[in-house]
Amino acid sequence: MGWRVIFQIIGLFLGVLGATILALPLIRVKRDLDDDLITWGAKKGGDYFYTRRGFLKDRSSGLWGLGFLGVGFLFQLLSVAL
Repeated sequence: MGWRVIFQIIGLFLGVLGATILALPLIRVKRDLDDDLITWGAKKGGDYFYTRRGFLKDRSSGLWGLGFLGVGFLFQLLSVAL
């Protein structure tokens, strides 16, 4: 097994991991809709804009998922370039 195959397997694994992390908030939507804990509010255009704890957690998991997808894509590019 050469470096191409190893980089390709690592890239595919990281891509699947990143896609799974990105999909988790969509799976948990029903539970997050029932969560009414508001952590911050500000007047914006006559309405209050609320940031809930669930949204902040979804943002960080989204960034992690995109990071894993990006690194997995780079590993797959390396496997083609080598």
